[in-house]
Amino acid sequence: MRDYEAVGFLLLNCTSITSITSNIKHGLQPKGVEFPTITYYQMPGVGRNRGIESKIFSITARSEDPGEARKLGEKIVDLFGGSSGTGVYGTCSSFTIARASIVRDNGLIPDPSGGCFAVPIDIRLVFTVDSVS
Repeated sequence: MRDYEAVGFLLLNCTSITSITSNIKHGLQPKGVEFPTITYYQMPGVGRNRGIESKIFSITARSEDPGEARKLGEKIVDLFGGSSGTGVYGTCSSFTIARASIVRDNGLIPDPSGGCFAVPIDIRLVFTVDSVS
């Protein structure tokens, strides 16, 4: 499993998120998509040192309702930052995460071009290079 696949796997297997939406896509938001939706992609810059890799992904929850967008954002923060905000550790399918944490919660942003509200959240995944298959 690749690192971006692990992010998608975690999002799609979190019932508190999929109870709101299962419309979760890697990359750009497709045109004509129904809301609410979540998109994610890797941010520039890779840190690799002694077999440990660190990557930052931007995950954006979108909805026509600002409250719903913010609620989805909170679920993403809980998933990757833990309910106490200290990060999470463990295995995701065949991918071993040394640590997942929140880098930035960018708040609620109006997206006039998409006719919705967006909640972008940046996460960091730390894993051993041999986790990637």
